[in-house]
Amino acid sequence: NAINYSEEIERAIREGIADVVVSIDAGTKEVHEKIKRVVSFDRVMTNLDKYCKARQPQNSNSVRSKYIIVPKMNDSKDEIKKWIDYSREMNTAGLVLNADDRMFTPNPNMDDFRKVKELCDYFIEEAKNADMRYLLYSNACNAYTTLGYELPEYCG
Repeated sequence: NAINYSEEIERAIREGIADVVVSIDAGTKEVHEKIKRVVSFDRVMTNLDKYCKARQPQNSNSVRSKYIIVPKMNDSKDEIKKWIDYSREMNTAGLVLNADDRMFTPNPNMDDFRKVKELCDYFIEEAKNADMRYLLYSNACNAYTTLGYELPEYCG
């Protein structure tokens, strides 16, 4: 989650031997710190920026920014848009969207799945508008299949 900076990770990125995914989970400091339960947003963003700058054009590795949708905490289009904007500013190689594991309980709330699908659709549209590569991880995809929808195409 890049709360702590790692010289080893930066070196591996620079040398092209690591792909890194940093879980931001928010577009604002307040929401990030509510989810992470630690004051860390500024540090995480600084470290993500350092990792992105370590990438060398001749290497095919990537540094991606990830957002995990947590119902009733960060499940808003505004948060997702701000996260995409931050990620684009830092020149991340791509975006990853997922949904929280806790959604998949023995009695899942179908409203949460509908909300995740709606936010995934929005995310895809905004990622395309920002001309950024993107993909959905399994829990985000599960929202589509649980609701009976085809999985969207991705640009990862």
